[in-house]
Order: sequence, then structure tokens, then C-alpha cells
Amino acid sequence: MSHSLCLSVPDIALFLDWWQQHRAAAGIHHFVWQADRLPAWSEVARAIEARLGADGEPLARQLQAHWWGLIPGWHRLPLEDERLILQLALVPVREALAGCTGVFDSIHAGSGLFRTPGLEPAHLAAALAALSRHGTRLHLGTASCPADIADAVHAADITDADWRHALRSKGWQTADGQPTGYFYSPHWIDESSRSSVVPSTAIVIGAGLSGAASAWSLARRGWEVTVLDAGPAPAAGASGLPVGLVVPHTSADDTRISQISRAGVRCMLHRAKALLEPGLEWSQGGVLEHCVDGDSKLARAWQAPDAPGALRPSSEWAHRASPQDIAQACLPQDITAILHPGAAWIKPAALVSALLRRPGIRFQGNGRVAALQRADSGLWQALDADGQVLAQARHVVIAAAYHSSALLQQLAAASGQPACTDAPFGIAFKPLRGQIAWGWQDDLPHPDALPPFPVNGKGSMAAHIPHATPERQGPMWITGSTFNRGDTDPSPRERDMGEILAKLQILHPAAGKALAPAFAQSQARAWAGVRTTLPDRLPVVGPLPVPGLEGISLCAGMGARGLALAMLCGEQMAALLHDEPWPQERKLGQMLSASRWLRNAR
Repeated sequence: MSHSLCLSVPDIALFLDWWQQHRAAAGIHHFVWQADRLPAWSEVARAIEARLGADGEPLARQLQAHWWGLIPGWHRLPLEDERLILQLALVPVREALAGCTGVFDSIHAGSGLFRTPGLEPAHLAAALAALSRHGTRLHLGTASCPADIADAVHAADITDADWRHALRSKGWQTADGQPTGYFYSPHWIDESSRSSVVPSTAIVIGAGLSGAASAWSLARRGWEVTVLDAGPAPAAGASGLPVGLVVPHTSADDTRISQISRAGVRCMLHRAKALLEPGLEWSQGGVLEHCVDGDSKLARAWQAPDAPGALRPSSEWAHRASPQDIAQACLPQDITAILHPGAAWIKPAALVSALLRRPGIRFQGNGRVAALQRADSGLWQALDADGQVLAQARHVVIAAAYHSSALLQQLAAASGQPACTDAPFGIAFKPLRGQIAWGWQDDLPHPDALPPFPVNGKGSMAAHIPHATPERQGPMWITGSTFNRGDTDPSPRERDMGEILAKLQILHPAAGKALAPAFAQSQARAWAGVRTTLPDRLPVVGPLPVPGLEGISLCAGMGARGLALAMLCGEQMAALLHDEPWPQERKLGQMLSASRWLRNAR
């Protein structure tokens, strides 16, 4: 694996050369490109054609599919079956240095880097060192602008001596006597101190969305993964939901949770497009969000009359629904609504099965893990209730929904941590039961009252979904769900059906009226599952930083946002193991860190 960082280089030529060099390479390779502005697609297409000619057509097709919604921030664009990752950092260079993660093999710095106000040579040299390992190459300038560096340094009131001294003091050495080439070789740091984990064997506990995403991300990097689950088949728990929606979270001030959600949705949509059958297992036809309280949750900055041009792509994420959109959704004209044009419905169980079919993954059902222990060989062993070894591996990922809490309890006791019944290592998993109702659309006297695309806002409503059971097949409708905190019973309840119908009548009055007879005549079927959440309603991802528990990672606590976040979290978990750039900027990734609760507990 090799990773490159490109700072303040305005043209795309470096990336095109990198893609051509790595397109057939094995492993995962990242190219992080910081740019102050997003090039128009026409610029990118012309650059590809000019530099690569007909050989660039595969890249152009892949890139164009991702060239949407690229507002200021960080965007992960997976290419070549997710072997090559282009990460766009559409932020000022100071923010890019603060938000960048991972360890790079090469860093390219353009002349604009030295014109950054307030960026002192020592600070810049240290920031670059923090992203490097022994042997990392630093290139000042590019073939297209090799002579601009000296002028930029002088324009920033930095002398060549100041710059060279700052680099040497942070461990950078001149490369072969070239004034614009350096390599990282600090004598005070051992060469192996920043080496990443070598792919080996792993156990993933839990075969829901989180576990399947984790297994896929590890197997993609060369791991041999055994997925254990208490159920006989994958998606036996909350991920067995018949149909779910992939919709980004919206907020008036565009909170960090909204930003994490967009990163997760982008990751999920790509994975669904690669693995699922459109129209049968998923469909990206958009979702209308009914703001039932009358207040739009669309980001204010996106709607401002004086919004900068860089925010124009935000409408591809979400925009105020037009009267035509509202009428098409069969909703009253006087409502407030947001249209998410790129949102989708997905069948989670189909996605889980597709993820687990990846080579390198083995599913093992009917295997509830009761305890984890480290064997004399150094491998972690997963034990059942009788103490029998279900599997053993070098690394373990706990993705077992609410059962994750019991496993953490056992690990806490085994490692001598203070006894705590509800928050081992400070991580307080809470159960969140949800129930939905569904039925056959052909049984309705007025199916035309159902919206042609999903609607959410107070629960959700989706119709015209292909569905099949051993007894029947045809289009289905689905609505819900309830939110019962602290409830661990996955059994459907007849008494909850009234609550589901009442919410639907607020969300979509026409559908509520059309479906009321189905609820009254017991034609509406129920499905329930127990999700898992944490107090801040964000998942917990990454290694458990506790002495003696090296090799234990978490990927759990998605709550009701599993379809939006699971693929992102699986990638972040794997990136942490391999010193790769995270799939989102540092401050957002830190909000998911497994260590955030441990710090509070201490």
C-alpha cells in the first residue's frame, strides 16, 4: 500500500499520473488532494483526455459517477473496486493539515503552501512530519511549476536557510542534494515505530450491517475473516429489517453529525451500487423529508441568497421540495418539505449477504460468543457458553449490537478493570427496540394514495418495493418505526401497531387513510428488531486502547443510522489498523473513536 498527499497543487496532473501508476497495483492506495476550489467536471474531463487520451476513459467514467455533492469539506471517492481512493480535501491548506490522518509515502507541496498566512516553517515541517514514516519523500513543486517555490518562500518572508533549518529540526533530510526534494529520517524515532498492522486473521462478532461492513473492509485489505453470529444466518437481528432508507441527516446549522452522515451515505451508496441489483435490492430514486413540525431542517448556509458558488453542489444532497415534488408525493401543498435527490431505499439483509460473499470471509452461524480470551500463542479465542473455542485469530472486531456490552463486561473483568455493570470502559450501550408494519400493496383498494418514492420525517413510508416470501411475491409497502429505549424484546407486538399507524397519519395523511383498513383487518404485518445506541447517538469505532487488550476493536452502536453509517465505520476501523487516511477528516473521525468514552471513565 502507498499513500500520497498533495497540498496546494492546483492542477490534477499529479493525480492522473498516480492513477496510471497504481491502477493495476494490489492493495489499497490513497491519494489525498487538497484544493481551495473544486474544478468543474469539464476541466477534469479535458485534463484526463489531454494527459491520458483513450486510456483515461475508465477513470473518467468512474470519477464522473462521484462528481456530485462536492461542497467544501472532505470527500472520499473510491475507484477501481475501492483499491484506489481519491480523497478530496476542499478546504484551506491549514484546515487540510489539521484534518489529515494516516501516514503517507510521498507528499507534494505546491508554491501556494508557502503563501499561507501565519503558517510558520517550524509548524509546517512538524505537521508534515506527523503524517510521515521513515523514508517518506517530500517534493516541493511539480513538473508543471518547478520554479515557483523559491519565489513563494521569499514572498512569505521566509529565507531558504529558515526553511531548511525548520525541516532538519523536524527530521527531514535533503534528498540527493536536491533543494526541492527531501526525505523523512528522524534519528530519534525507530524506523519500525510507525509500521502498520500486517493483514492476518480476524474474528468479527456479529453478522449485521456493522459486522459485515467490518469484515468486507478487512478482507479487502487481505485479511482472512471469520464472522461469528448467534443466529443461523446473517442479518438475524436488526439488520433483517425488510427495507430501510439511506438519507443524510440534515440540520439548520449543518452539525458535525450531519457531516458524518453525508460521508456515510456517500460510502453506502457506492457500496450498494457495486454489490446490489438495482430495482430489486435497492433503488436510488430520492426521498422526500416531510418536516412535520413546520420548520425546515435544511442548512441555512445552503439557502442563503449570498451563498458562495462553492455551495451550489449542496442541492444535490438536499434542497427545498417544490410544489410539484410535494404533489407527486401525494402530500398536502401547505407542508414544509426537503427533497434528498440522491437518497435510496435498500434491503439490508441483501446487502449483508453481498458483503459476506467477498473472498476471504467465512460465515459461521449458531455461534454465540460468551467470552474472549488470549491463548498462549498470542491469538484471541472466541468461546461459547460451554468454554468451547468457536474461532481464534490475531484480531477481533466486536460488532454484536447490544450483546457487545456483555463482551466488554467480560473483557473488563478479565483485565482487572473496575467493576461496572452498565458501562464497561465507559461505553454505555443501550438497547433501542423498533417495530415496523408492512403489507402487500395488491391487497389495498386505493394503492394510488401511496407515494411513488419514500417519505420520511416522523418515521418513514415506502411503497412499490419488490418483495417475495415462500408463499407470495409482489410489491410491498412498509412504514414505521417505533423507538422503545431500554427494551430488548425483539418480538412483534400488536399494541405497537396503533402507534405506527398514528405516526403515519401525521407523516403522510393519504397513506394513513389508505392503510387504516389494513391495520384494522390485521392485514398489516409486524416486524421488530433491537438496535444499539450510545448516549451521544454516535457509534463507537476502532481499537480499544486498554493495556492487555491489544487486538480488540469495536464497530457498534449505530442505533437507527446503520444504513447511513455502517460502511463508513467499517472503513474507518480498517484505516485505523493500517495507518491509512481515514474516510473523513480528523475531527469527525475522532467523534467515533472508541477511546472517547474511556477518557470520560478515567
